[in-house]
Amino acid sequence: FRSLLQTALPKLKMDSGSPLIAFALRDEKSFKALLPNDALAKGAAMPGGLFISSPERYFVLLRTDAPGDLGYHAVYHEYVHLVMRLNFPDLPLWLNEGLAEFFGYAKVSDGKSDLGMPSPELLETLKNSTMIPLATLLEVTHDSPYYHEQSKVAMFYAQSWALTHYLMMGNKQAHAAQLSEFLKLLQNDTPAQEAAKRAFGNLKNLERNLDLYVRSMAFYHYQIAAQLSAKEDQYTVRTLSDAESLASRGAVLVHVSRPDDARKILEQALQLDRSSALANEGMGMLYASLKDQEKAGKYFAAAAALDSKSYLANYYAAHAAFERGDPAQVEDYLRKALVINPNFVPAVRILSEHLAAQRERLPEALELSRKAASLEPADMSHRIRTATILASMERDDEASALAEKVIAIARNDKDREGAQWLLSRIKERQERLIEAKKRAEERKEEIRKMEERRQRDRELEAQLQAQAETRPQEAKAAPAKTGSVQKATGLIRSVKCDYPAVMDVMLDSNGKLQRLRAENYYQVQYWAVGAAGKTGF
Repeated sequence: FRSLLQTALPKLKMDSGSPLIAFALRDEKSFKALLPNDALAKGAAMPGGLFISSPERYFVLLRTDAPGDLGYHAVYHEYVHLVMRLNFPDLPLWLNEGLAEFFGYAKVSDGKSDLGMPSPELLETLKNSTMIPLATLLEVTHDSPYYHEQSKVAMFYAQSWALTHYLMMGNKQAHAAQLSEFLKLLQNDTPAQEAAKRAFGNLKNLERNLDLYVRSMAFYHYQIAAQLSAKEDQYTVRTLSDAESLASRGAVLVHVSRPDDARKILEQALQLDRSSALANEGMGMLYASLKDQEKAGKYFAAAAALDSKSYLANYYAAHAAFERGDPAQVEDYLRKALVINPNFVPAVRILSEHLAAQRERLPEALELSRKAASLEPADMSHRIRTATILASMERDDEASALAEKVIAIARNDKDREGAQWLLSRIKERQERLIEAKKRAEERKEEIRKMEERRQRDRELEAQLQAQAETRPQEAKAAPAKTGSVQKATGLIRSVKCDYPAVMDVMLDSNGKLQRLRAENYYQVQYWAVGAAGKTGF
């Protein structure tokens, strides 16, 4: 199926940095042993296959005894979602599910495979249900009734498949270029609504043509030559030990939230082989899921020591080091994991977060965060983290532009709110900086004026000294005049005060400077002539 997808979509990357582990299970009993509890509930439909996602790894469960293609559709469907997440920002839900359904019903063989074949259930739904208005279909999100309500969800999937089928295969693939343009615009971060108008043109015409296409019930399929590029002799094949087999199944049970069953099977694995890195890793995952970080750390450290070439073991050991407050070990384990697998996004992300806490290491944190965003463009949290680091580096324009882009293209409220919060934080800081700059300028101006006054005082002192020196000798020796002055008119050039309450006023009367002193400035009286005085002056 991977080769088929690569042939049909040759420009897309197919491989995640996280491992995908497939279990071929011989019968229903062995299949049920690994299913989540909700799939085992009474009355639940028994799937033929299951795709399990987690941040660190993916699991595929398939029954080898299932008739025909039973089980493959669910696995193919989820694998398409994985590939889309590796190549596009968060796709509109109709296209995400439409592509997953379109390729999910593929008939795969080594040679020619069939694409575009509808399922009887899809055809029945389209035949007996009212079409969803195209404007509504294009705007469906994970929170919409069409994605949750039982009476609406079947038609949403069926019509999403039909619209994708029309764009890929309708009128002898006449619209394939439009879909290709739409995907290209999305890859370039064009908001979905704008991309739809630019790629598809008049949406009313598209809605009319889709309605005619569905009512015709003529859904063609085509064969595609997809040779398997992988050959068995390219791989080293070995039989798993009993301990490894048990540990691998135990890891699945941890991920599907069956801790009691996981513990039993992992304990069996450790009884068979205490030195099994897989079994120790599985026990660490189990205790981490149970919030027992001390025990989790012990098993993760053991797994990393037992298998230094396991990037997962080193990644989990970094988690344990973080919990016990050992930042040096956190970084050491993460860097070991990334040497083994440079594209393992969980380790890239956490190392970026770790370095971002240290201001001098922000440039490397930024580089790693951008790498995570390029490896998983659908995960908006990587972009928000990148914008946060840019803001920490005081590159506010870049941070704001990236946050605004997230708001424009995000498909859920959590991402939009995260970007909006960052924007508001940047705005608040810029306002603080503007206010601080304003205060600094005011202080600078105040200092400038103060210096001017001091300079003026120095000049006046010099003038007064010059006048004193030009007086006759006897005048210089005469004592300073004291007592009350009836009237003096002039400009006050300077005022100086001294302890305890002395005030000297320099009065300029037509170029003649006079120094007037009050020994107690509290006794000086003031009048405002032709203007109102200030209370308390």
